Amino acid sequence: MSDIRYIGLIEECAELIKEISKIERFGINYINPKSGRPNIEHLIEEMGDVVGHCAMLADHLRISRDAVTERAHVKIAKFKKRHNLHD
Repeated sequence: MSDIRYIGLIEECAELIKEISKIERFGINYINPKSGRPNIEHLIEEMGDVVGHCAMLADHLRISRDAVTERAHVKIAKFKKRHNLHD
């Protein structure tokens, strides 16, 4: 039987992908006619949900959140360097 923490994270990642797709299609400030809210608000919500699920899974697996955060910083630095991005 699958662990609900994995399934929850998978579902939240899919929802985040969907929101990013909407931003690419309609723009970040587009007002969603169903919710009456701009896409950026939906993006923030889904990003928070993904981060929350990652934290729950890390706790369950006894992985240090600090180690995950450190790895995120490494990934950001590598991505910025590879794509010549600056703050």
